[in-house]
Amino acid sequence: MKQSGIYYAVFTVNRLLPEAKPISKIISLDPNHKNLAYGVNTENQAIEIGAPFWLKIYDKRIDELKSKRDKLKKKSRLVEIYDHKGLPIGKQRWQPSNRWKKLNATLERVYAKRREQTKTFCYTVANKLFREHDLVAIGDYTPNGGGFTTSMRRAMNNRSLIGRFKEILSWVAIKSGKHYLEYSEEGTTRTCSDCHYRMENGLSPNIREWDCPNCNAHHTRDENAAKNGLIRVLRNLYKEDEEKSSLVSGSDHCVFQGASPRLQERENSFSSGHFFACCL
Repeated sequence: MKQSGIYYAVFTVNRLLPEAKPISKIISLDPNHKNLAYGVNTENQAIEIGAPFWLKIYDKRIDELKSKRDKLKKKSRLVEIYDHKGLPIGKQRWQPSNRWKKLNATLERVYAKRREQTKTFCYTVANKLFREHDLVAIGDYTPNGGGFTTSMRRAMNNRSLIGRFKEILSWVAIKSGKHYLEYSEEGTTRTCSDCHYRMENGLSPNIREWDCPNCNAHHTRDENAAKNGLIRVLRNLYKEDEEKSSLVSGSDHCVFQGASPRLQERENSFSSGHFFACCL
């Protein structure tokens, strides 16, 4: 297989998947655009996974190359199309200039570097998360073209790694015997993680910190959403453990049986607001 001027060999290897490991340490991730995700876990720790700074640099370079390349379209010329015998078949095509071909090849190389660097970043983060946790849960949010300006919408959609990051998390969970699931994010941002008071009118995207009018608790937007996600995950796990049934992850890729007996204690602890030492 050839891609961006480089030849690759693709092999298929059949291997047995490892047995599912018991669940002890859990992290809940709240995906967003300001950073890739904000997470809190059952060990009283919080982490912020920053979005790669180099995506913006790559996009600027790609725009420059596209602009230069597209200006050369007017230099394309019509040429005859010949069959394998060298005879014209009565059709023509536009043949770009050599300068256009050179810029297009450079553009493909930049795309390939961006793609490989992004893949390496996502796998590095995913492997670190699963080395330190038995279950990684992430909100079901995906980019939908929102944003206040054209440039913001373009950045949110072109630079968002959320969808690809979820796929990689799912795959790393499968091959490591760990667990991955997606939880519903509905109401996690507007709900106080201490007293569960729900802001009726929601929170504007530009509000990054807020105080609960019911219990006066001060919240960071992303951390509060991740806390609520963790509470939701723990509650669902404990319910499934009580019913002695299996829980299927949001990716439909893995099934794990029964949760740890400590889950009820942890769920009650998080619900009562005993939280968090923040490690950024």
